[in-house]
Amino acid sequence: MLHQYEKDGLAFQRYGRVHQEGLGDDILSGNSLTLVGLYKAIYGLNPKHNRLYLDPHLPGKLSGTELWYNFRQDTLKIGLATGQYSVSDKQFTISATRDFGIYPGKNEVD
Repeated sequence: MLHQYEKDGLAFQRYGRVHQEGLGDDILSGNSLTLVGLYKAIYGLNPKHNRLYLDPHLPGKLSGTELWYNFRQDTLKIGLATGQYSVSDKQFTISATRDFGIYPGKNEVD
């Protein structure tokens, strides 16, 4: 998926049969659903109106994943290991062994 994205982005509706190049320009195509699924269903990043809800379902090979995630005005560092999850901003780190929600603010976190 990432190789195809490097070639022609995620905005193509269909691919040519011979060379598999992107054809068309439908920005609502389903190609981005793989990445949405990775972040939402596997990494468990679910932004809500009042928090970032973290509920990962990691396969063993992805245990130990770290990523940076932009949430509102903050850049959060997300740590995902089997049975140990963490979210950090510039001031705070929240860790848990199960799903949780976080809402970082200036000098506080909910």
